[in-house]
Amino acid sequence: MTNPNPPANPWKPGQSGNPGGRPKGYIRFADALKRQLAKTDRRDKTNIEKIAEKAVALAMKGDMDAIRWIADRTDGKVAQSIQVDSQQTVHVVPWLPALKESAELLTGEAIDVEATDVEMQVEVDAVMRGVDDADG
Repeated sequence: MTNPNPPANPWKPGQSGNPGGRPKGYIRFADALKRQLAKTDRRDKTNIEKIAEKAVALAMKGDMDAIRWIADRTDGKVAQSIQVDSQQTVHVVPWLPALKESAELLTGEAIDVEATDVEMQVEVDAVMRGVDDADG
């Protein structure tokens, strides 16, 4: 049987909640990369400046990947549009088809109901419950 009132913090003081987690002294790759990019040479030029110069030099030689890379970082990526032509049926109320089928089996009659009808009734019921709650 589970405890109906579990403690707010299941760990004892000094006990880790993730004992196999990140090891001590762990350095994130992004942090290590930033440190390397910030390093300077004897002419006070940072590694990031050298990379930028190399990218520009490649672009000036006609390297389209370098040109695209620079353009993406200076002007932003070009927006892509996707056109979708589909005749899919989307059930806004996912349980409506099953409910409709069950009702038709029980009554033996075809039932004509749309998701919007059900959604409207759900909204009306919610409003009425709110009125009932306020009265009670």
